Amino acid sequence: MDLSELVRFAGELQSTQRQKSAIQLYEDWLKTPQPLAHVARFNLAVLLSDAGRPADAEQLGLVGD
Repeated sequence: MDLSELVRFAGELQSTQRQKSAIQLYEDWLKTPQPLAHVARFNLAVLLSDAGRPADAEQLGLVGD
């Protein structure tokens, strides 16, 4: 799956209130080296922060106070 498909599918999951599934999708996608992985890490950080997991988001090195 390329980045555009990942973002589209994760968005569909979010729109149907399946935020945990969207988080898992990003985490699984990032387990292997990917071009533009920084974009996916940013999106994942936003999802984690929105899900009340700011510490997990901060571990991605993209979200701070």
